[in-house]
Amino acid sequence: MKLKIGRVCVEFGYISAVFMLLPLLLYNDSRYAAAVLCVVCHEMGHIERMLSLGMNSVHIKVRLLDIAINDTCANSRSYLDDISVILAGPAANLLMCIICGVIYKYYPVDFLYNAFVISLVLFAFNMLPVESTDGGRLAEIILKSFFSERTVKLIIIVSSFIIIVPFAVFGLYILLCSRYNYSLLFSGLYITAAVIQRIINE
Repeated sequence: MKLKIGRVCVEFGYISAVFMLLPLLLYNDSRYAAAVLCVVCHEMGHIERMLSLGMNSVHIKVRLLDIAINDTCANSRSYLDDISVILAGPAANLLMCIICGVIYKYYPVDFLYNAFVISLVLFAFNMLPVESTDGGRLAEIILKSFFSERTVKLIIIVSSFIIIVPFAVFGLYILLCSRYNYSLLFSGLYITAAVIQRIINE
């Protein structure tokens, strides 16, 4: 299933589309709608920066556990342009966090509060120097100036596992205490799956 908006083409797998839309239809919860908006804002940050640097079109593939942007100009951009593309997503979340926080001060509605919190969490999570996050990609680019590609990959994998352990332990603790909050545990499992996939692909 494909959706084209201007120079941006978005492709959804049927399974990912069902998993994304089903909770929105079944639950009247502003947290899920806020989460979707924050993710879209994050990806639009990357896309806007890519287009501003000369990409003619952007192809996005929405999969079950991640969103892949086909970056056809990655090899032709400068070092600083690459960094700006990577940081554009977290920057968009940080900007959204600030805007929602300011508006919430005058119009205290749940949706704005949820968008504020989720944007802040997405910003912090994506800045972690681990596999599959913007922070991990940023760390790779910087480290490649000092180490070989093989060494950089090893550093990212090791740092990912170092961060995964407290994530998983604390996430399990929160889940056992709250009996419903599994977000931190899911984040740890997501990072673990990304690292394992990279090791298999090497």
